[in-house]
Amino acid sequence: MDDLASIDPWAPRAIEIRGRAETHLTGGEEVGKRINANMPFDAAWIRIHARRILTRGIDTDPFDLSARDVP
Repeated sequence: MDDLASIDPWAPRAIEIRGRAETHLTGGEEVGKRINANMPFDAAWIRIHARRILTRGIDTDPFDLSARDVP
């Protein structure tokens, strides 16, 4: 995901999640209810089992890279 926290000053943000994903065609509505989401969830959803997370501009300066492995 990429977006801009601000355009003045220019402050891009990005998140990259590496790992394994599993797709589910049903059950998303129940997940949304269980976490008290403020909007309805679709039936289909994706669970991500992260192995590595990389960010820029999230809890750092916009151009600083932060990375960590997930055990």
